[in-house]
Amino acid sequence: MAEPPRGYNGRVESLASEAAPDCYGHPGIPSVGRCRGCGRACCDRCATDGVGGALCPACASDRIPWEDRGGAGPWRAFARTVQAALFETERFFRRLRRPGPLRPALAFSLAVHWLGWSTFALLYAFGLPGKGGPSLSTPERILGALVVVGLGGLLGVAGDLLLALCVHALLRFLGETPGGLSATARAVCYGGAPGVLNATVVLPTFLIPQAWAAICTVRAVEQAQGVSWGRAATAVLVPTLAAMLVTFALANAAMGQLAG
Repeated sequence: MAEPPRGYNGRVESLASEAAPDCYGHPGIPSVGRCRGCGRACCDRCATDGVGGALCPACASDRIPWEDRGGAGPWRAFARTVQAALFETERFFRRLRRPGPLRPALAFSLAVHWLGWSTFALLYAFGLPGKGGPSLSTPERILGALVVVGLGGLLGVAGDLLLALCVHALLRFLGETPGGLSATARAVCYGGAPGVLNATVVLPTFLIPQAWAAICTVRAVEQAQGVSWGRAATAVLVPTLAAMLVTFALANAAMGQLAG
């Protein structure tokens, strides 16, 4: 099996202006383009449409674990997806070049936000009581914790969709966008995988999950839409920083009212 050409930069590479080499999977058959994922030369028989260009069979079948969780089960698939997003960023987000459904990405986002809120909910239910906390019974606290987790997850998904709309609008404003809004939404949902670290309670104090998620989302959008890193960073960081400023302002206002 032929190796990808040296110096391949991950972009769609046309073979129209050069002598077309043989397809890596079908020797003797001229190729029509290079795989956007690995750079291998592909013919019409093995090329699969991807965002911004064709994909070879190997790259087209390299799916996100969460979207192929039938055999592994949801918990193991979720853990593998989070691990890959956090520690195998390059390979993981290349998989977004392959078009996929939006619904599993939304379910993944919901699970991330639920897990991120879980520790705060447990602390509310069984941990140190807050102001006026002793007046609540244990069942009331447990019910309140469930509400916190439920609303936190739903609001988190809504926030991801809103961010995807803003990111996609900025991408369109800055130039052509090979993929549609669904591709951007998938990138935002999977790029938010570091949100599970909010469950540690300590790390959110230093904004580590938020910063990590912003970096992952930039990488995800870059791969899913086939745009430059600078363009992806601009489209992601501008609305993200604006949302953080608004959140801090609202939090300070709320704390001021409670103090008063």
